[in-house]
Amino acid sequence: MDENYNEENFDEQEKQNISRRNDTGVVGRLNQFSSGFKAGLLGTEDKTKERINKRGTNELRGVNKESGKMNPDGNNKKPGNKSGLEKKDGLGKKDNNKKQGAADKAGMKKPGLPGKLGESANKTLDAAAKLKKAKLLLLKLKIAGIVAGILLVIFIIAYLFTVIDNFFSSIVLNFFVPEQKEDDLEGLYTDSKYLRDPDTGEMYTWPELIKVLNNDDACEANFWENLKENVFKIWDENFKDACQLMRYIKQKVEKYETTYMGREEGKGPNKLDRGLILATIFYGYDSQATYDSYDTPPAKEDDKGDTYTSASDHYETLKNVIKDGKLVKLDVDRIIQSTIFEDIYPYFTWVIREEKRNIDGVDKIVKVGYCDTETVENYEYSRDKWEMFIRWNDEWDRTNGDDEQERKRDYPFSVPGYLKINSKKQLDNKQKIDNTSILTLVGTGYTYDTSMNNAWNSTSTECNGTIPPESLMSLVDILDDSVNIAQDYFTKREFTQVVDTTVYFQKIEDVYTQKKDSFRSGNIKYTTPGPNVATTFVEFEYKHGFGYVNFPSFKQADEDSNLPTFEYDDIVSPKKIEEIILEVKDRKGEINNTLLLKDLDSSQYGDNGYWDEDGNYIPGIDPDLDNDNVVKNAYCKKFVPYDYEDITVELTDCDGNQQESVNFKDYIIGTVKGEIDNYSNKNYALTQMIANINFALQRRGNQNKLKSGSKIKMRNGDCDQVFSSKKGSYKQTANLVCIEETGQKCVNYYQGSAPLNEEGYTNYKGPMSEAEYKEYEKLYEIAKNYLVIKDGRIFETGYVADVSIKWEAEANAGKNYIQILKETYDGIDIIECSGADSGSNDGTTGGNEDIGNIVAGDYRNWCQDDVKWNNYPLGTGSNQTTIGANGCTSTSVAMAIAKSKVKTRISNFNPATFVAWMNRNNGYVGYDDNGNQIKGNLLVWAAPAGIVNGSYSSARTEFIDEYGNELMSQKAANNFIASVIKAGKYPIIGVSRNGDCSKATGRSGHWVLGDRVEKGNIKVLDPACNGGRNDGLAIFNKVCEVVVLDIK
Repeated sequence: MDENYNEENFDEQEKQNISRRNDTGVVGRLNQFSSGFKAGLLGTEDKTKERINKRGTNELRGVNKESGKMNPDGNNKKPGNKSGLEKKDGLGKKDNNKKQGAADKAGMKKPGLPGKLGESANKTLDAAAKLKKAKLLLLKLKIAGIVAGILLVIFIIAYLFTVIDNFFSSIVLNFFVPEQKEDDLEGLYTDSKYLRDPDTGEMYTWPELIKVLNNDDACEANFWENLKENVFKIWDENFKDACQLMRYIKQKVEKYETTYMGREEGKGPNKLDRGLILATIFYGYDSQATYDSYDTPPAKEDDKGDTYTSASDHYETLKNVIKDGKLVKLDVDRIIQSTIFEDIYPYFTWVIREEKRNIDGVDKIVKVGYCDTETVENYEYSRDKWEMFIRWNDEWDRTNGDDEQERKRDYPFSVPGYLKINSKKQLDNKQKIDNTSILTLVGTGYTYDTSMNNAWNSTSTECNGTIPPESLMSLVDILDDSVNIAQDYFTKREFTQVVDTTVYFQKIEDVYTQKKDSFRSGNIKYTTPGPNVATTFVEFEYKHGFGYVNFPSFKQADEDSNLPTFEYDDIVSPKKIEEIILEVKDRKGEINNTLLLKDLDSSQYGDNGYWDEDGNYIPGIDPDLDNDNVVKNAYCKKFVPYDYEDITVELTDCDGNQQESVNFKDYIIGTVKGEIDNYSNKNYALTQMIANINFALQRRGNQNKLKSGSKIKMRNGDCDQVFSSKKGSYKQTANLVCIEETGQKCVNYYQGSAPLNEEGYTNYKGPMSEAEYKEYEKLYEIAKNYLVIKDGRIFETGYVADVSIKWEAEANAGKNYIQILKETYDGIDIIECSGADSGSNDGTTGGNEDIGNIVAGDYRNWCQDDVKWNNYPLGTGSNQTTIGANGCTSTSVAMAIAKSKVKTRISNFNPATFVAWMNRNNGYVGYDDNGNQIKGNLLVWAAPAGIVNGSYSSARTEFIDEYGNELMSQKAANNFIASVIKAGKYPIIGVSRNGDCSKATGRSGHWVLGDRVEKGNIKVLDPACNGGRNDGLAIFNKVCEVVVLDIK
């Protein structure tokens, strides 16, 4: 029998409260006051709306509206008399003759009272004055309290307004559903179909509403529109309405995600940040001049036609953007493409192969030098590229050349950049990329320069043109034609070293300063088909960017004669554009959150979430960014998309001679053996092993190579890393020079024993015993969970012999491996991918080495019979068992706590550390035949409250009692559990495999965690893992009971 529950008494009212479906939907909560709120707050021209309406205008805080310049006092006030009347002498002044005598008298001293009487009177007056001051102070405090209360109320109202505004704008942007009924479309908060489930009458939760909106599709195309847009893919340059715009955005985003980025159509992770695209359109194009900026203002009283529209009316604003014709199809294409980075380039690897060649009629074994060509082709979301696009320019701007001829070139320059394959822009017309077509790659700007930098860094020195062919002939007998092809790739593009790309990242750092921002401009090379190298002068000024040229409140407003106060200001205008960039970045996260999309900029280290079957993003555990030493719970797939078990290391020596390939785990173990040959000093060995892992992942561009395949390339020698396999190793002096200053040559290392009777080879390390390998393997299971990150990339943790010696000394002095790494490499983050702990100074977690260093992984994959903990003891006394045998309840509770994302008092939280804590803290009990409590293995449901740093409570509900009597139908039981999940709680469900829930047959034979509801079906996480991690609850014969955990 699996673990059971402790017989606790639960209040009946608490059961009833849990059985009710909570109104958790945001629309449900907002609907309760939306009509009054709309009529009161949204219907007035208040300060909040004024702030929103001024979004994107050519005005800066503290700027004089008439002159466009900064006021010295920072106030945006016009000079002169506000009333417009001439100032009259004497107005507003006191009558100088009035009460003159009284004033004279007031200035005279009266004689005081004599003696003690005077003293007493003075004391009385002093006391009265003090009392008056005290009363005045009390009055001031009361007034201050009232003012503070009013300000708090205003703040709360403003906050609620912002929340509602963000929610409705997100819905309108993606689904084009108006806030209230308009244009034959039902309103979001007026139509019951968007508020309540017609089957249950319950208010929709947020995910349920998004699903309804997706299925409803208010912008669905009619027959002719569908034929034109989806069958023939024909779109007019101008959109006829906002619905057509929404359909176009959806089609284009899906095209790039499926055709370029490998997303299964309609399923799986979103690859592009839809929130960024929508926010750019809405918060860029809806920016407008304030009402009083016009010489002839548009009508305010009419909300139809060519009128001034409040920015809080999202539906009407979006309609006007389309009606004005200021947003066309080409602009949408440019916005979407600006968020896609083309990570495409070739790299060339120097390899020496021994081959049989016919030379002068004689077959001989010769050494042939090759530059093997391989390609990287990835398409990734990029906010950096989008920011460059808004600030500077793209290829459609023809104002940036240094002369008229340059501005009319067929291949205009783009700051964010693009790539062309076979003379065609890759994002316009995807070309097949292979080892031949990749050689036609050309392009401009940041994208092209980054491509060339990656190609250069990933290519062997022998293949990039640095070493001339005649010098390479000293290493081989024959050079293959591939060597010239590789070297030509760089020389024809005049590429001789890594290009500095920081110039593209220039921006305004502080939008509130009063000084002019200066940017570096200059000549930049780019390449056109041929390849032909061209140079153009690039002026880095915001006036060339998409934001200034295309957003209505900038260039268009500057050229509008009806807006006399608008003109480009080299101080103000760039700052206002940067403000829009900041607002779009802020709002796009809210849009993604509303639409249940993953915000691709939400965290540098992810949150380990997942996508359900409907494509909705379900957040996981957020990384712990507060830890000074290690960022825990980081999502490492962003940096290494493959499991280490699937990575193969292809080896050559330093000269390029091929060696046999090896799996990543054995390679890392072999490099620690080869570099330091030490596993007993754990912190020293772990420091070296983590450094070796990160060095190998970044060396020669390997991190990028892993995006296109599971192979990386390393050289076995002191040119890269020394690898010694289980078979041992031997060495030989290489031809390659490792230290240019002294001419010292590298040393090659090989697997096995040195060949007999051959000069120049000496044995290095003997074979590795199985026991020795297992010791290294234990360390590897810890080290593999850490990545060293700097500037958003895996850091190449280089080291030399002196460093390694220092590491050993520091480990001997008591420092742990995390401390040593942090002190060695400046400015790094050490991230923990799945659960290891920096722990104590001996390389463990300071308490129990068997469980402290467990690599638990994502909670969704926790199984009670996992070899990491299946034999770990559970419970106390004579009834003690193991997690593998009876740990389903404990594993389910541990998964629930992990899923809640609440912080715990256990640093490396997993089923084993959870059970260990419960064992130590009376978390398990038993009962003798007389019902007396004894030691045992039954989980005490209240005990985990001591683990969480938050609130924890449990409530049990029976569906079938211990005698087998049905207290609630199975259908009702399923509905009850579904309501609990939707309420954000965590049901631990007792199920029976044989259909009998009676006490006589063991009551609930198994416990699982209710995870989510998909299409009306309850999905569970089964700790037994025998039938899938995400099977439906229906696979079990009977649902006996549930214990609902409320964890916050």
